[in-house]
Amino acid sequence: MENEENRNEELYNFEERVEFIKSRLSSSYTYWSLRKLAKEEVMKSKYKPAELSEQLPKIVKDLEIDILFKNKINELYNSMFSLETNSKFAIAIINGLDPSRSLPPLPGYFSQVHYEPLSSVSAARQEWSNYLKTRMLNIAFEFDKPLVCSRKTPWIFAVPEEHTKKSDKEEDTEKIELKREREEIPNVFDDKNILNAIIEVNNGNYRNELLEWGIVKVHFRTPSIDLLRVAYEELDVAIKQVGVDEDKMFVDERLAMGEKILSKSYIPYMVQYAKRGVPTSLRGRFYSRILECQFASKDSSYFEYLLEQVQKWELSIDRIVQEDSSDVCNDDKFFIFHELLEKIYMSFLRDPWVSENLRALPNLPIVGISEGKPIGSVPPCGIIPFKHFAKYIAPITFLSEKPEECYYIFRNFYCKYLCFLHSLTSETRGIISLCRLFEDLLQAYDSDLMYHLNQLGIPPLKIAFPWIFYSFVGFIEVEQVYLLWDRMIGYDSPDIIVLLAVALFVYRSDAIMQCSSKEEIEDLFYDLSHMKAIPLIQNFLFVEKHLV
Repeated sequence: MENEENRNEELYNFEERVEFIKSRLSSSYTYWSLRKLAKEEVMKSKYKPAELSEQLPKIVKDLEIDILFKNKINELYNSMFSLETNSKFAIAIINGLDPSRSLPPLPGYFSQVHYEPLSSVSAARQEWSNYLKTRMLNIAFEFDKPLVCSRKTPWIFAVPEEHTKKSDKEEDTEKIELKREREEIPNVFDDKNILNAIIEVNNGNYRNELLEWGIVKVHFRTPSIDLLRVAYEELDVAIKQVGVDEDKMFVDERLAMGEKILSKSYIPYMVQYAKRGVPTSLRGRFYSRILECQFASKDSSYFEYLLEQVQKWELSIDRIVQEDSSDVCNDDKFFIFHELLEKIYMSFLRDPWVSENLRALPNLPIVGISEGKPIGSVPPCGIIPFKHFAKYIAPITFLSEKPEECYYIFRNFYCKYLCFLHSLTSETRGIISLCRLFEDLLQAYDSDLMYHLNQLGIPPLKIAFPWIFYSFVGFIEVEQVYLLWDRMIGYDSPDIIVLLAVALFVYRSDAIMQCSSKEEIEDLFYDLSHMKAIPLIQNFLFVEKHLV
């Protein structure tokens, strides 16, 4: 009797899920655009009405309508249990209620996309947002500019240093003035500021346990090493990886498989493929497909529109953006992409699509006021950039020759993953949880190392935080960053960044145990450019399995 009830309940839940997906699908842009595409195709004179029913399956397949529908259904399925979905079905699943029953009015947080359930984190996010707002206003005051205003002179992208020179006689004076001016350009915040904000978050009932040496005071449940080994089982050393195993037969096999998967256009297949790394020649196409970047003519026009907005509207932080872009492009690997990087950066700040599609909220938006009325977020994307935000953009510039394609890949990648790296949230992928995961893993894996650093008064998180915050961009080679990002997309989690950070400490543990000062330890990690990301993570997870 009980088994029959369970089967009926499963059937009921299945039917409700189907109805939920059908309802959301029929009201989506994808559904109506594909209907229009199919309708326009069958209206062509080459099709005979009498034969249309037989030809329809081929038409659907040729236009890839079936694949596009599958991708949309997969997206809806993955979002089905999200609290962001304010529907009777989702709430019924959460509360275990019959969705046909009348429900009491819902609390406001069900309609708030970025609601923070933990009061201590919510208060910290509010305080952090107030700090950023004050910094933005102070910078506007220092520059003697409003937060946003009409641009009076055209903006020139990637201005060369020679552009600032007046004559050969004044060259030395100009260089000194330029250097002083750059030193005086402030940043809204940097990695040290947000780390301090994370350290100060306290859930009220925190108690520093005897055997706990981390500096993150919020107790979040983090996965154990054993759970991570299961979750990342395809990183096992017995399984060949792109970027690690480069014998010709394996490379050719992965390239052929990648091309075949791309031809199918089915996103779940691509995500699974990315878990073992994406070959360099295929990476741009894989990222654009997985991140659902559309490259129709309207998308190219929208990018041009954003560039027009750069010329039309001036933000008080534009000079900071310009200097940040220049600093990042001083790297030999990125200097040829200076103009492209700055265009992407400036366009991103002016794109309101960003604030509507973030998976995590880095800061509460600053609302611009004109004549006593709100005029929208400042900047329009809602994101307040930090020092070297351009590092997030720099690797993307290698992925396509077309500026608009690079822009959409970066924008969607940021909204789906990178936004977590500077968002104060209790979400498991947020920066607080990542910091907690780093400390828990390091202490569980090598408690002697953690104790030694604690005795020296050197919290390992303070050394590793810039690596995590910047997703290792600027610390390891670009190709190694890509191999990390492949897995971030494949496993749909930024945890892979933390695994590399812990792996670096474990790899250097013997040398660290011989150190007696912060300077000595910093010297050990001064140059990470020769480090290979995936072998280090494999060694940490699967080679030296400590009893933990």
